[in-house]
Amino acid sequence: MEGSSAAKRAIFIPEDFGSPASSVPTRVLKGACHCGAVHFEVRTEAVPRITSCNCTFCRKKNSISLKVHETDIRIVSGREHLSLYQWHTRTAQHWFCARCGIYAFHRTRKRPDHFGVNAFCVAGLEVDPDRIEKLNGIGSP
Repeated sequence: MEGSSAAKRAIFIPEDFGSPASSVPTRVLKGACHCGAVHFEVRTEAVPRITSCNCTFCRKKNSISLKVHETDIRIVSGREHLSLYQWHTRTAQHWFCARCGIYAFHRTRKRPDHFGVNAFCVAGLEVDPDRIEKLNGIGSP
């Protein structure tokens, strides 16, 4: 698999925004882990898609995710402090700060060109509990 686009995607976390995935008006929000070693930015719609997943991993980390296309996330600083966790199909990539242990974001398994960003790590993001979309991750093959 080395040299293939899948292998390159496996380690790819953008350093800069790509071309917008849609023409919907956007805003840029800043995010960070707890200790501040990892800083990132996400470009999102005015009313972003927020999800909660019931898969075994998401239930244990108890997070809700802001969903963005891979062109809409960038690492500002601290790339060297990111640690990767994978299991099962090894398609999803869960990135944590190696210093404080906070889950920052993940590349999704169902849509590997998208990231789920820990909504609680994003400054200024208002999360309306009534707008959280429930995902059936446990029912996914």
